[in-house]
Amino acid sequence: MPQTRRRLIAGRSFASAANPREFEEQFQLLAQMAKEYAIFLMDPRGRILTWNPGAQRIKGYHAEEIIGKSFSVFYPPEDIRHGKPQRSLDRAITMGEFRDAGWRIRKDKSRYWADVVITALRDDEGSLQGFGTIARDMTAERAADEELREANAALDLKLKKRTGQVGRANTRLRAVIQECRQARGKLEDSLEQLRSLGAHAQVLSEDERKMISRQVHDELGQSLTAIKMDLAWVDKHLGPEDEAIRPRVRSSLSLVDETVRAVRRIAAELRPVVLDDLGLAAAIEWQVEEFQRRSGITFEVRLPPEDFPLDAARATSIFRIFQEVLRNVVQHAKATQVQVRLMNPAGAIVLEVRDNGKGIRDEQISNSHSLGLLGMRERIKMLGGQFAIHGQEGKGTTVVVQIPLEMPLANYGAGA
Repeated sequence: MPQTRRRLIAGRSFASAANPREFEEQFQLLAQMAKEYAIFLMDPRGRILTWNPGAQRIKGYHAEEIIGKSFSVFYPPEDIRHGKPQRSLDRAITMGEFRDAGWRIRKDKSRYWADVVITALRDDEGSLQGFGTIARDMTAERAADEELREANAALDLKLKKRTGQVGRANTRLRAVIQECRQARGKLEDSLEQLRSLGAHAQVLSEDERKMISRQVHDELGQSLTAIKMDLAWVDKHLGPEDEAIRPRVRSSLSLVDETVRAVRRIAAELRPVVLDDLGLAAAIEWQVEEFQRRSGITFEVRLPPEDFPLDAARATSIFRIFQEVLRNVVQHAKATQVQVRLMNPAGAIVLEVRDNGKGIRDEQISNSHSLGLLGMRERIKMLGGQFAIHGQEGKGTTVVVQIPLEMPLANYGAGA
């Protein structure tokens, strides 16, 4: 299978879009818009690499003043003396994500109460690449909470005399609740935007794969065919005096044949022609043959007796999910047999893959750093489908994916 480029976010890596610069620009635009939050990246030693307007607004530093410096400058002197900055990074490395609330220092030395999340960023091999940090100034909210607690305590002692304070506290509480609701709404909107960006990136990736596959197959294939014809002509017209050249010509012909096979394999791995020409069922059969040939695992495949219409977005997503499941089986399951079923009940399509391997554990299923499972879940969620995975130790793992056929793909794109 072709190697994919990796990008890192939220403590885990994922296959990059075919146009990573456009995806990065869109992500940076989202970070630039989040002016209520300080969002920045750090290297493994805690030195700051990026800086958004929210960070400048909250902490007071311009990007040119702070990039390259240690994030410990945001901590009060007493926290620095007790090693709190380094402990925060250590806990993020250990747990994947570290949440903290406490006092921080602005550029002008004033203090503010911050709600901070530090996430360890790792590549596919688990190597630490740095940290991502999201922080928010919660000084006003903390002050409101403290005032509310004081008001409640006073009400217990002087309820009759403090009815006015109760009213003001209730008003303040309603305002805080309303702010929380608004913040939650903004967060849900941001998550939806990120999901839409992810879907768009997948569409771009598949379109780019398709284009590159065709170019590799058509242009390189034609050039190699022409070279082979020329070499064959040379071989045919060599005279007795050219016998010393003939072995090299025939060796070149053999090398061209091997290169043609490699070109066809690379083009198929980028975007199987069978998926576009013959549909999902045929593509699954082709992929099973490839995995069976490479891994030696025995496959049993059951497909619908008749082909069924399926849009490109769903067909591509189900095929990519199927590829990821097979990769997990080959890499982790230690299975010798795999059963594959593709079903088309009314209004849905169901893919079931069952192996006889060692069986996935519950902690592996819930592992937030499992890129493959996260990618499958996100694809399925964008299609409005359901995903279930169950493992039994020593008896194998079963993965079931169900995708509705009636749900519109408003956020997914049509070109996948």
